[in-house]
Amino acid sequence: MISALELDSSQNLSGFSTVLGQYGIRHRISESSGRQVVWVAQQADVAQVQHVYQQFQNGQYDEVLKTVTKPAQQNGEATRWLLLLEFSRSPVTLLLVLVCLVVALITQLGDQLAIVGLFTFLEVTHIQQDMLLSMPDGQPWRMITPVFIHFSVLHIAFNMLWLWELGRRIEQSQGSLAVLFLVFVIGLASNIAQAIAVKGGFFGGMSGVIYGLLGYCWLWNLLRPKEAFAINKGVVFFLLLWLALGYSGVITLLGFGAIANTAHASGLVAGLVIAVVFVALTKTLEIFRK
Repeated sequence: MISALELDSSQNLSGFSTVLGQYGIRHRISESSGRQVVWVAQQADVAQVQHVYQQFQNGQYDEVLKTVTKPAQQNGEATRWLLLLEFSRSPVTLLLVLVCLVVALITQLGDQLAIVGLFTFLEVTHIQQDMLLSMPDGQPWRMITPVFIHFSVLHIAFNMLWLWELGRRIEQSQGSLAVLFLVFVIGLASNIAQAIAVKGGFFGGMSGVIYGLLGYCWLWNLLRPKEAFAINKGVVFFLLLWLALGYSGVITLLGFGAIANTAHASGLVAGLVIAVVFVALTKTLEIFRK
């Protein structure tokens, strides 16, 4: 077990433990020599436990705990309170998910080509077997809008799951502007790289951004372990494995469609670069504040 918090023994942590349980964080609390220690199973949970404790101290979970302490049949209301609280703390991430869902609905997951053509990197001017394309003038939004296009239920479900999982952690820790900046810059980098790789071909999806967010979180955790995001190592391994399988061609052979491998790889690199820059800026600011 890993020590996440050490607190005075006079504090009643029963409510705090209940909140951690609602978040699914495995933990235990021990007491020794007048101190209470909150232990967690993995390093990735340390930052989240500390973040939740600060909110607990500020009274943000008071209404939730009132509901939790009622009979078990009312626990669903407590869960709804926690979900609403989670949404309120991640407005930009939630908005990005909603935009992707709306675009998926109005494009019918890529079937409405006339509408899809409003979001593609290049304007669709003629549709044949090889999908002829040309770059329009005065439409710079096309460099970012492909991230909102998805072509199947599995495609959008996979991407929205990871966008919410990674985006909300960044937003809750570093703020809405940080996650908005990351999505925008990584989206530009991955879209431009993919367009160059396939000569402006027909592509879309948030997965390049997701790999960028993954790279950002992973490298930030290595460089700033005391401010680490609560990201399970299994998540990193799974997404990197998926990237490798994409390059191997296995995913396409299994019937999951064409994979934008260049967008994935370039997004990952962009996230790593931004992490290095952000860490350097953070350290510089700390030096000036001393």
